[in-house]
Amino acid sequence: MKRVACIGDSITWGFTIINRRKYSYPSVLQELLGSDYEVRNYGYNDAAARFDADTPYVKKSVFRDSLDWNPD
Repeated sequence: MKRVACIGDSITWGFTIINRRKYSYPSVLQELLGSDYEVRNYGYNDAAARFDADTPYVKKSVFRDSLDWNPD
């Protein structure tokens, strides 16, 4: 089974989506890829890719969790 870690900001997390566990893009990606893949959502609301941002993604525990999961 291939592991896919979706990392990112509120778009990845599913901000404003009523049923984000079903309709966030990582959930939709899981449906599209099928059972040979495991897709996990490691999005963090209000995170940014830049190290000097107010909320850098790489400083959040969810980033470390995504690495610890050891995705392909």
